Amino acid sequence: MYEIMKRFAKAVDCGGITAAAKKLYVSQPAVTKSLKQLEEHYGVELLIRGKKGVAPTEYGEIVYRLAKLMEKSIVDVEEEIGAKKAGKMNKLSLGAGLLWSYFYLPDVLHSVIKRKPELEIDIILRPPLELHNEVSDGQLDMAVAEMPKKRLSGIVYEDLLVSKSVIFAHRTHPLRKKTKINKTDLRQCHWIEYSFTGKDTVAASHDPSDYSPTRLSNLLLACLLLQKGFHVMRLPISLAQIVKKFDIGPIDHKASELEFVSGLFYRESALLKSTSLDLIKEIRKLGQAEPQPN
Repeated sequence: MYEIMKRFAKAVDCGGITAAAKKLYVSQPAVTKSLKQLEEHYGVELLIRGKKGVAPTEYGEIVYRLAKLMEKSIVDVEEEIGAKKAGKMNKLSLGAGLLWSYFYLPDVLHSVIKRKPELEIDIILRPPLELHNEVSDGQLDMAVAEMPKKRLSGIVYEDLLVSKSVIFAHRTHPLRKKTKINKTDLRQCHWIEYSFTGKDTVAASHDPSDYSPTRLSNLLLACLLLQKGFHVMRLPISLAQIVKKFDIGPIDHKASELEFVSGLFYRESALLKSTSLDLIKEIRKLGQAEPQPN
């Protein structure tokens, strides 16, 4: 089955059966036969065939995702066996949202690395949706962040805590001086949105009629921009002590508070790595309760 799934995934990646056959060093009829067997097995059409090549159907997208996970799992096993033979530990990729990156992960990593200093853990800072997509695609082993609304098969989800997010602004921001804040006030604000763009970008506008947010992937840069007194940003309340040093604090507006579930999600194949088990254990331990800011 794995060989058939591999041929299917390669056909999707290459956008054609002939190109896939060349990449796999097999004949075109062999790939065509495998694709037909797969469609007969699931009883649905998996590929749309056209003049420009092939593309997955909605069912094909599901099978393609499974095929890529199988491929990554095989690589995981080979790498771990190779690492054990060489007396070395595997590398591990961990994605993280803002709350975990700045609040929980330092303690988690300290505990894990203290016991196993030889571990190499690659930390990737991303918005939750980006992290979920990368875990699903096999680019990341696991992630800790706000839990996605849509949950996929083949991924384990562990809800660990319920957090609150509020709107933050610099002490000089006009809204910090108001006793009553309405929705119109919030709509007229210049917002900063946390968004992974590959690099820090600033596209700010001081025109109140322009509601396009400034998208940043760096919390420090966001705080420096908030210090100018024009912008506001939604952040987990737990980060209050971290941004306080910039004279940035939450706006007293209960209606703007939102609750969200944060936790851990990972591909089932990630459990093949012993390093994953160690990290998961520490994340579960430290993610049971969210300390409140003073």
